[in-house]
Amino acid sequence: APLPTGTTLPSEEALDSINATGVVMAPSARKVSAFIRDAQRVIFHTFNPRRPQEYVDRAALYVQHHGREVETDECVRLGGPGLVTLASLDALDALERLRSEHLVVPPVNPTDRMMQQVLDQPVLVRVEHAHDVLTPQMKERVTARAIEGFVFQDPGDLLRFHAAWKTIPVTAKADVTSNSAATAPLEPSILLEANPETLLRFFAEEQNFAEGNPCDGYIVTEPLSPDDAERIRDARVGRIASAHSTPLSFPKGMLRVGVLNLQGESKMESWCLERARQQVLAWMNVRIQMVHTRREIENLDGLVFPGGWHGPQLMLYNDRRLGINKAVRDAIAEDRLAVLFSCAGAIGAGNSKKERIGCSQQPPSNFLDYGIRNNVLNGEIHVRCKQLTDAVWEDRTTNCVGAPIFLNPNPEQLEILATTLDHAPVALRKRTSKKQPPIYAASMHSTWLESRWLEELGRSQAENLRRGVQD
Repeated sequence: APLPTGTTLPSEEALDSINATGVVMAPSARKVSAFIRDAQRVIFHTFNPRRPQEYVDRAALYVQHHGREVETDECVRLGGPGLVTLASLDALDALERLRSEHLVVPPVNPTDRMMQQVLDQPVLVRVEHAHDVLTPQMKERVTARAIEGFVFQDPGDLLRFHAAWKTIPVTAKADVTSNSAATAPLEPSILLEANPETLLRFFAEEQNFAEGNPCDGYIVTEPLSPDDAERIRDARVGRIASAHSTPLSFPKGMLRVGVLNLQGESKMESWCLERARQQVLAWMNVRIQMVHTRREIENLDGLVFPGGWHGPQLMLYNDRRLGINKAVRDAIAEDRLAVLFSCAGAIGAGNSKKERIGCSQQPPSNFLDYGIRNNVLNGEIHVRCKQLTDAVWEDRTTNCVGAPIFLNPNPEQLEILATTLDHAPVALRKRTSKKQPPIYAASMHSTWLESRWLEELGRSQAENLRRGVQD
């Protein structure tokens, strides 16, 4: 979804009118403090090694507006929509030096702790030539999560990168994201930065999508009107619908799980599921697949609605050409699909008649009965989680970006599975019978949560087999 940029920062109403997921905050932007204070979606800001203090000052403004002390073992917590750093390739070393200079170990006060969290934000690298980043050293940085992804200005360069990245080797030593050598590294996000006409030409070329979707997001370099935004969205949806119109086939006896791959953190969700499958549930025969349309989710046992920004997600899920929300609603009604609504996916699944704070104007899907307060959790948080046995609660640490908490969940419909240390609900389960597929909603991306959801899905399948419901 488009990320507009410019010196005059747009209002939330203007962002909603073009359904943007975030804003690129130019170095010359004005009224930065007010914008950071009021922002509801991700802020992308630039690191300029010749003006490092500007970068630190913006991080400090973020802490000032979105950091708070809490009366729990956490001591402090960041809220807000999250910050992402944009940096050129030759600025990465200077960025790492600046971060290390501001690393206070141990933190001597709450502000130090929050500054460490906000400076430890995802980094997107602007790339001039694909061959500059197609190296083992760069892949190791991605694998170690020092780099979140790459931004290309030339579509041809982006396609060359997409075709070659998986061929670049990475050492097992560099895979610090995993405790299992078998778990594949998390793939980088890939963005295209261009004007509207270039984006439209990109979608018009069918061969650009022959190897799957090569691009995860778009930064628009010119002011974007609602009409232009609609043209881009229609072109993208049309390309997705035509490229993913065939039902998926799976080997018999396999638990089939899909991750919606239209907007947001689908790669993170898929990686968490794969890690859960390999590290916790190795005995389960699970296939994890990226999916895009009603036809591709027809044969699934489970489906994940990923994090991201819920406004464009809701528009895409309701689009008739993709048919996702109607297909999921029908499948849930017929007890044939487990669903995990994660972060932005959970925001979109809530009750339109309950309180919704900091949310898009797009109406939610009313899958589950709760309200939402968005952008409460950002960075490392501590949660208390309920085990599948229902007998034990345990403390865990997880990471969130602009994540919500649930408001007034209906206790007759929903069971609380996890809370923050100050008792705000962050994971819920729809009350179902043993044979019904589980329905979860969660603020966080967590291997613990994916493991529990997958295991419960396997148990419901086994119960149905025992009862002779399935052949």
